Amino acid sequence: IKAKINKLEKEIEEKENKIKNLQNEMLKEKYSTDYVKLKEIQDEIHQLNQEIEEKMAEWMFLGTLL
Repeated sequence: IKAKINKLEKEIEEKENKIKNLQNEMLKEKYSTDYVKLKEIQDEIHQLNQEIEEKMAEWMFLGTLL
């Protein structure tokens, strides 16, 4: 169980870092008027947030088993 928890923590951290990178990407001037690209980035951020929520739920459940 501890190994799975550690794996989940790493995956969550990676996804959070990817979100930060995407948010920084959105601030770039080249995307300031590219609404299609901005929407794509926002959709990816939304998907990553959903994945994080799922992994957090699993992480919390496994934590109760320790």
